[in-house]
Parts: sequence; C-alpha cells; structure tokens
Amino acid sequence: MNTNMILGIVGSPRSKCDGTRLKEIVLQIKDEHMLNVAIEKMGRDQTLSNTEICLMASLFNVQRYGLDFEILNLKKHVKGNSIINSNKLEKLANLAKGIIITSPVYFGDKTSLVNSFINYSNRKSLLKEKVVGCISAGAKRNGGQETTNIFILKEVIDAGAYVVGNGPPTSQYGGTAWAGNIGTIREDELGITTSMGTGRKVAEVTSVFNTINDSSNETLRVSFWIVKDCHNTILNEVNKIKEYASKNINFNIRWDIVDFNSMNIHPCLACSRCPWYQDKQSLYKCKIKKDDFAMIYKRLVSTDAVLVCGYHPSTLQDVQDVYHKVLERTRTIRRDNFLLSNVPVISLSIEELPSNSLFSLKVMTSFLRHNTVIHPPLNVYLHNKKRVTNVENTFLDFLNFAIKIKKGKKAISNKQSPQYLPIGYTY
Repeated sequence: MNTNMILGIVGSPRSKCDGTRLKEIVLQIKDEHMLNVAIEKMGRDQTLSNTEICLMASLFNVQRYGLDFEILNLKKHVKGNSIINSNKLEKLANLAKGIIITSPVYFGDKTSLVNSFINYSNRKSLLKEKVVGCISAGAKRNGGQETTNIFILKEVIDAGAYVVGNGPPTSQYGGTAWAGNIGTIREDELGITTSMGTGRKVAEVTSVFNTINDSSNETLRVSFWIVKDCHNTILNEVNKIKEYASKNINFNIRWDIVDFNSMNIHPCLACSRCPWYQDKQSLYKCKIKKDDFAMIYKRLVSTDAVLVCGYHPSTLQDVQDVYHKVLERTRTIRRDNFLLSNVPVISLSIEELPSNSLFSLKVMTSFLRHNTVIHPPLNVYLHNKKRVTNVENTFLDFLNFAIKIKKGKKAISNKQSPQYLPIGYTY
C-alpha cells in the first residue's frame, strides 16, 4: 500500500454498499469516459447513493494522482451515538494521511453518522495532522451544501486537521452536489466536477506534505498580515511569538510583518475584468496603481506562509479594521491563477473573553478560495487583559508544517498548473 493512503468516508444513511465493494468499483475505472459511464449506469440503476457516487468520482482522481485509498461506510460503524467495530475505524484512520468526508445535507448540516465519526475521531486524535476535504449533496441547488461543508471543515480543523477545498477552477469549500432522489446526481455535472476536484486537492496536498526531502537547507518566508489592531496589541503579540520561534526552530526563517493598518489601502473597484492588465508580464495586474497594496504586492505573493492577524476586544472602540478592504484586494491574487496555491495559512486572533469573534472561521472560508491549505488557528484569549492561553507550540507546529509544504512542493513537480476560469463573468 502507498504510504500516502487516502480514506474515503461514506456518511449517508442511504448508502448502498460496503467500502470493499465500492473500492472494487473505483479500481475498475480507468479513465474519465469510464467514470462517466459508471456514474450514468449506477445513478440510473440506483446502485449507489448520491454521495457514494460523489465519493467514487473523488477517489477516481485520488487513484489517478497515484495514491492508494480505502473506504469506510459509517453505517457499518455507527449505532445510535456509539461507534461499533472501532478497531477497523481506528486502524484505517490512523493509516490515512488524507481523508475525504461525504455527507447528505440535513438542514444545512451534516448527518448524525458524520457527526459521530468526527466526535469519536476528535476524542481519539484520529484527525490530527490529516489533510481533510469534504463533499455534500443536497436536494436543491444552494440547498445547504456550502454550510454543510463549512461546518465539517470547522469541526475537523478544531480537531487538528489541515483543511482544503476542491481546488481550481472554482476553488470553493469542497464538492457541492445537487441531488435529491437516489441517482439524480448523474444529472449534476458541477457536483461531479467539484467532487473530483476535492479528491485531486486532497491527494495533491497529502503528497506534498508527506514528501520527505531534507536534503536542502530552505529558508521559510513567513508573512504576518495585520488587518485588525488596537494600540499595537497584535503587533506586540507577533513580536513575542517571533522571538520564541527563533529560539526553537532549527531552520532559517525570513520574517515579514505587513501592518495593513498603517498603510493606505484602497477598496476594490469591482472591475468586470480582473486582473485588469491581463496581457502584460508585470507581476502586479490590478487597476489600482497608487496605494500601498500595489507597493507591497510582490511581498504578499512571494511568501511561503501567511498568518492573518486580528485583535478582537470586548468593545470595538479605537480598533483599526481593514480586513475586508485587504480581502477585497486579494481578488487579483486569486484571479491571476491562484498565486497563493498550496501556501499554508493560519489565523492569529487575540480575543477578550467573553468572545463571539468569527475571525478564525472567516479566515478559513475566505482563504480556502485562494487554493491554500488552512492550519488550525492560533487563538489567544484574554481575561481582564491577561493572557489565559498559550499558542507558542501551535505556532511552532505551523512553522514545521509550512517548511514541509515548501520542501514537498519543491520535490514534487506540479502535475497540473492551477488555472483560474472567470466562471460567472464574461470578458
């Protein structure tokens, strides 16, 4: 078995076959024509449930990427709220380097089967340091697929996983299938395409992250994007964790602090054509030429890792917040063929308790659209202005993760360069 095994999770209560049989079906598919024939036949004959067909499509791309896979049907492992046959579940989850979770939509959320799997895996630390993507199927277009995927991604990242989307050309939150009655997925080309993309993305990042390449002495370029601050609270925290990391990391780091709050950043113009200067060879192609974002653009897209940093006090008085302006301006980065592809991203948030900040969730959902890899967040909690949590070890984990990604990308040539397609726009 390839050491970079991907585990496919069937989370549908309407699943039709066990993991062994579904794996046999996928292994028989040799090209996209055979995949399309299989989807049409099994959909029409109702041989598989809709999410099983989506998983079949995603694992076809895992197989095409050159990785092995196994399949776990949660109907065989969940009874009520309890996990049964736990030895097999734990064995496969421990062996897996990447995981693809599928679920039908129930009121904009996942099934109880998937919920039981995530809760159990969290207690057993089965998701820690796994690359995870997800696929959902709902009976309506815009029927809760994206919220289902986001909830799954949020819960697995809280359990220590690294999360990815479905990659180009749409680079959203995973597979989003439109299918109600069993078999109707065969009519949803977009659902199949995004499911295939999820399989490819999980396989790609799993391969990059787990490629052993210690022969080169790399320097890691780490960028802190400070987008929300008050009286330099975030800036001071950045300097503290930088100092700690410099004493505890055995590779070279080039730090870059980008304090957007001290800069003149214009909002996005919402140009109908972006990037504006498509025919020019210059790196910066946004129509806005005379602000600080234009001046530092090369620094932003030349980084190896990004920390998006924000301070969230109990009152918003005196807080400088440019997060949304900065986010808008990254539109040209995404649309210029995903210049941040596979760059590790993490949120660094300082929050005064009690906190209701959505910052880490927003960073995850927004930067997944850049075809990045999202690491579990750094959340610094304050009580009466005093720090009650430590994030230094998580920060070291992030840096070690980022250097592995950098070395892996160098060792593995891209099988397909990412391309942005202006879906929904006409030029």
